[in-house]
Amino acid sequence: MEQGFHPHFFLPPEQDPIVRRRERKNFSRIFISLCLYILLATFLQNALTYGAATFFPAFYKSEAFLWVSYIVPSYLIAMPLIWLMLSAVPKKVPEKKRLSPREAILFFSISYAFVYMGQLISNYLSKVLKLVKGNEIHEPLQQYMENFSPLMILVVMVILAPIFEELLFRKLIIDRLLPYSKRLAMVVSGLVFGIIHGNFQQFFYAFFVGIIFGYVYIKTGRLIYTILMHMIINFNGSFVVDSFRSLINSESALSNSINPWQLLSSLYNSGMFILVVAGMILFILNIKSFRMKENEEQGLPLKTQFELAFSNTGMILLLILTGFTFITNIII
Repeated sequence: MEQGFHPHFFLPPEQDPIVRRRERKNFSRIFISLCLYILLATFLQNALTYGAATFFPAFYKSEAFLWVSYIVPSYLIAMPLIWLMLSAVPKKVPEKKRLSPREAILFFSISYAFVYMGQLISNYLSKVLKLVKGNEIHEPLQQYMENFSPLMILVVMVILAPIFEELLFRKLIIDRLLPYSKRLAMVVSGLVFGIIHGNFQQFFYAFFVGIIFGYVYIKTGRLIYTILMHMIINFNGSFVVDSFRSLINSESALSNSINPWQLLSSLYNSGMFILVVAGMILFILNIKSFRMKENEEQGLPLKTQFELAFSNTGMILLLILTGFTFITNIII
């Protein structure tokens, strides 16, 4: 063999074993970092819970402990770690563009419609699982939030969670997937956003809205749009709905012959339903405009991209880890 001759020189990239090994390694690093994020955050939360309950019982029973146990492990420790791990993975940042007011309303109404559709699927699946299991399937987040004060719900779920989740699932993940193609970046980041929630009650709407948020981020290169949409959706789901429920069941409201909060809640829900219908109609009318020109800079066909994205060690471990969480949530 002549010196410098490469046996795979004339092979297309998707058939070149060296190229496939390199790209599979890059994919694996992305998903292994997500596995470590889940494991580290979970370990730290359990360690904090055990340590506080054992040595500082008064602190453990306080709301301050909830703040610390929720924010510190995931946002202040695990998040910087995954950022460092992904810094070595090649990335591409989308070109920055602005959304017009019309486009902003369009994407928000579509994203909210997808959340609603995802919730319908989740509710139906929960009923099926309830029939199979014989009792209710509980939503972990709802159970966890029962101990939250309104202020904590507002700060953590409405402000902090959207900021950090968009940084992780849109900025960090999509930037590392964009060198392959926009469609791969949208679908895989949306799927990861769904499965990392760890339960069927949140998977579908998180997956659907994750794809829409991915589209908006790729289109604009600005995280502020998806953060704001995420905040509004969380505000409605975790703050407004619970606030209406508390007000409707309050003693003063129940003592009246006409419950004013029940009426206001009905009007609000009607408005949200109109928004959902409008979002689905707008999506259907504008579906052709959502197509993106592909960039496939790595020279890999889309089929090969998805094959490598799902056939690496990191993705397999992530699916096993989150799958275990899904199953545990159903059984317990």
